[in-house]
Amino acid sequence: MTGTAAAEAKRSVVTGDAQTLDKVVAFFCHRFNLPPFEVKTVTDVAERFEAELAKIPPTDDAFINSEQLNTALQGITPFLDAPASDEIVAVCVDLASMLLKKNKAYGNSALEPVRIFSKAPPDEQIKVRMDDKMSRIMRGEAAGEDAFTDLVGYWVLQQVLQRRVKKAAAGNGHSGE
Repeated sequence: MTGTAAAEAKRSVVTGDAQTLDKVVAFFCHRFNLPPFEVKTVTDVAERFEAELAKIPPTDDAFINSEQLNTALQGITPFLDAPASDEIVAVCVDLASMLLKKNKAYGNSALEPVRIFSKAPPDEQIKVRMDDKMSRIMRGEAAGEDAFTDLVGYWVLQQVLQRRVKKAAAGNGHSGE
């Protein structure tokens, strides 16, 4: 992170409490297989991840890159003093962790389905999975799974897919709308 970017990050940070920062650091250290480190300030976290992420070779299908990570962190830092901010961030980190684990285990099957039986596009396949979760919730038959969390997870994947479509359309000179 450049000196200017670090200064901007310091100016944009209200006061992140250590517990929230620790959770964010633990999540990303686990995600990128980095050794944990002591959290001092949001700027220290951003600088450390910027340096570590720079060592990772870029890929076309990277789930998170440093620009997206920095933008996301800068977007939430002014609100870390909001009521229940610790709990909200913790739930979001837990959701991200669950999605990343499942995506790794299932090979990105929601966003890039193998289409052995169904030829439906990914957005329709995600909607079918969401319908299945809603059906289980309505019937009270979740069979030991957390159908609410899974439903929110599919909504997140739908949002990722929509961003990809918009990005591809913008790259082709279309608005994507």
